[in-house]
Amino acid sequence: MAAFEQTYTFDIAHQSIAYHRFGKGEPVLFIHGITTYSFIWRNIVPFFAENYDVIAVDLAGCGESSKNIDDSYSLKNHAGMLLKLIDHLDLHNVHLVCHDV
Repeated sequence: MAAFEQTYTFDIAHQSIAYHRFGKGEPVLFIHGITTYSFIWRNIVPFFAENYDVIAVDLAGCGESSKNIDDSYSLKNHAGMLLKLIDHLDLHNVHLVCHDV
């Protein structure tokens, strides 16, 4: 899908978080479950991109994000990285679409 051809990255400490972004409007952050990555949203996000600013992220250790063996991939660390990404992108009133744990 063309929307996933452009990958952006955001460096947090020694990790690189990959995400795809397209569309305009209020932000919608798509978060995949453990053992998957943003590609799972490829058939859904085009419908949202017509009216929203869509961000589909690859959590650390998944997809195109860094996979450092010494890093912690706990839910708490994922949440902290997502908060830093939201701050970096200066997002407000973020809608979340997620699945898994």
